[in-house]
Parts: sequence; structure tokens; C-alpha cells
Amino acid sequence: MAVGIGIVGAGVVGGTLVRRLTDEHEVVTAKTGLDLEVRKVAVRSLTKDRPFTLAEGVLTDRPLDLIGDPSIDLIVEVMGGTDPAGDLVLGALEAGKPVVTANKELIAARGRELIAAASRRVIIRLPSPAGACSALERMATSPAPIAASGRFAPNAVSRDSITLWRTASSTSITRSSGT
Repeated sequence: MAVGIGIVGAGVVGGTLVRRLTDEHEVVTAKTGLDLEVRKVAVRSLTKDRPFTLAEGVLTDRPLDLIGDPSIDLIVEVMGGTDPAGDLVLGALEAGKPVVTANKELIAARGRELIAAASRRVIIRLPSPAGACSALERMATSPAPIAASGRFAPNAVSRDSITLWRTASSTSITRSSGT
């Protein structure tokens, strides 16, 4: 099953995530049984040198375009800060797209709003800065990565994370300290 990934931010964490998902694509697919495809990467500058190579048109400087892109099933926010990250995450959740973020500043500032939006629409995973890369890898290697809706859904808890699970019948929030 192919899962279209949209990544917002390509600094140290985002760049490493893009590189691992593209350079180690076969390994990730073998471990997960999922074809995790990097379909868009939103950055501030299209001309900056990057530690990865992408096909023409994958790199964009329009992060909000990822929300409406039907080829993107999951958004990973690693740009940091609260603006425009907050509006991007909120827009993705309201559009029904799952989000992975390591942005504690954003969660502190807008966490209630984001969790409320997520509880209405999708599953949200808010891992610690210990790694969006690690969180995505844990999500990818989860024994049950597909939700009933057919959306990509994590089934693992990252260190110091908040996980909101939403099903048709209930919503639960789990807080964890440790792996």
C-alpha cells in the first residue's frame, strides 16, 4: 500500500527524514509493508543546497498546498515555531489528514485547538523532539499501521509523547514518559 507523505521543513530533522525515506526506500518498505512515498517537501528556499535529491516538482515553497494535495495521505511538520506551522497543522487536521509533529512550541501554544480539530477528524500523533524521524519510523514499523478508515495510523508511542486515538465510538488521549 502506498502512503503519500508531505513533509514541511527540510532542516536537520526534515532533511534527514527525506533522505532516509528516499535513500532507504526499499528497506523501509521491507520493514513496514508500506510504500512510504515522499510526494512533496515544503521549504522556505527552493535554491538552497539540500542533503537529498528529489524529482522535479517535489520541492515546493508553498506549504499550505500540501493540505489540498490529494496525493498526500500524511503530513509531517518539522518546520518549527508557531507560524505558519500552526495554521498548516490545523488546516491539515480539518481536511482530515493525519499529522506528525515534533513541535513542542506549537503544542504548548495551540495544543487544545489542534487536539479538538483532530478529535473531530483524524488520529493525531505528537511526538517529542527526540525525533519526527524516529516517530515516523516507529509508525511505519507498527504491526497495525492502517486505521479502519484506510488512513495511515500509528500504533506505537514515542518517548514523552501525547497520542490521541480516535475511533468511530471513542476518543482517548494517552500520555507517556518513555518508550
